[in-house]
Amino acid sequence: MRTTAAALLGVIALAGAEPARASFHFMQIEQAIAGVQGDATQQAVQLRMRFAGQNQMQASRLRVSDANGANPVLLFDFTAPVTNGSAGDRVLVASASFAAAQGITPDAIMTNTIPLSYLGGGRLTFESDDGGVVYSLCWGSYGGPNTGTTDNDPDGQFGPCEPGPLPSSSLVALRFTGIASAISTTNAADYAPTSAAAVFSNNARAQVTISGPQPVSAVRGGDCDDTDANVFAGQVEAVGNRFDDDCDGLADEDANNAPSSDSGDADFDGFSLAAGDCDDTNPAARPSAAEIAGDRYDNDCDGLADEDANDNPALDAVDHDGDGRAVFDRVFVSGFEDPAS
Repeated sequence: MRTTAAALLGVIALAGAEPARASFHFMQIEQAIAGVQGDATQQAVQLRMRFAGQNQMQASRLRVSDANGANPVLLFDFTAPVTNGSAGDRVLVASASFAAAQGITPDAIMTNTIPLSYLGGGRLTFESDDGGVVYSLCWGSYGGPNTGTTDNDPDGQFGPCEPGPLPSSSLVALRFTGIASAISTTNAADYAPTSAAAVFSNNARAQVTISGPQPVSAVRGGDCDDTDANVFAGQVEAVGNRFDDDCDGLADEDANNAPSSDSGDADFDGFSLAAGDCDDTNPAARPSAAEIAGDRYDNDCDGLADEDANDNPALDAVDHDGDGRAVFDRVFVSGFEDPAS
C-alpha cells in the first residue's frame, strides 16, 4: 500500500513538472521590431509557446504602453485560437506593411502600431482580456510598473528593462535569448538585439529573414529630386530649363553629355551652368552647398540626394514622387560606386 501511494505521488509530481492546462498563459514575448531600416510602418511582435497546448488565444491581447506605463495602445485582441500548439510554436502579430514588405502571412494584423514616441522607452504586455499581465517586455527609458503574473516569471517581476530602444532603424529585432521553455528572469538579462537580420516565424511555421527595401532599379544615381516626378536618373535632359533633369549632376548638357557653356548666373548664387550649377533656378543648389539630408533633393550638385557628410548615399527606397525612382540606389548601397555600372 505504501509503495502504491509513493508511486501515485511520483506520477502527480511528474505531471506537475509541465503545465497541463490548455490556454495561452505559458507564453513568451520572444521577439519585437518597431521598424525596418527606419520604416516604422513595418512592425512585428512574435510570441512563443513555452509548453504545449498554449494555442487557445481567444481570451488574450497584446498591448504597448509609453515610458511611464501609461496611455496603453491595443496592438491586437485575439478572438480565436491558432492552429499549432506544440512547445516552441510561435504566434506572429505584425503590421500590414510588414506582411507586404517581408512576404510572410502573420497570424494577426496589428489593429494599431507601436507609436513612434514609445520607441525610446515603453512596455509590451501580453495579457489576458481581464488585464492580467502574462508576459512583459520593457526597454529604454521605461519607468512604469514591471509586474505580472507568476506563470512565466517566478516572482512576477519582469524588470529591470532591456536598456536600449526598441529596434527600428536596421534589420535587427529585440529577441529573448533563452530556449522556449525558459522562465523569465529580467528583461535586461533575457533580451538582446539580434546579431544579424532577424528571422520571424508564424504559427504555420513559415519563416522569413528580414530584408530592407529594394530600389526600383539599379540606375546610376537614383533620384536626385524625389519631390519632382519629372526628374530622375534616365530622364532625357531638357536643354534650356536650367536644372538637372537626368540626375548626372549637370544642367543643360547636350546629347553627348558635353556641359553647358552658359556662363550666366540666373539665380545669383555665384555659380553658372558652365561652373557646375545643377539648378540655376534655385540659389540653394550649387556645388559648394551643404547637402540637406531629408529634403530628397540634390543640394550640392553631385547627382545624389540626401547623402551624408561622408558621401554615403541615403537608404530611402520609397518612391515619394511616383516617377519610378527612389533616392536609394543599389549601385551605391555599399557607399562605393560600382565601376561596372
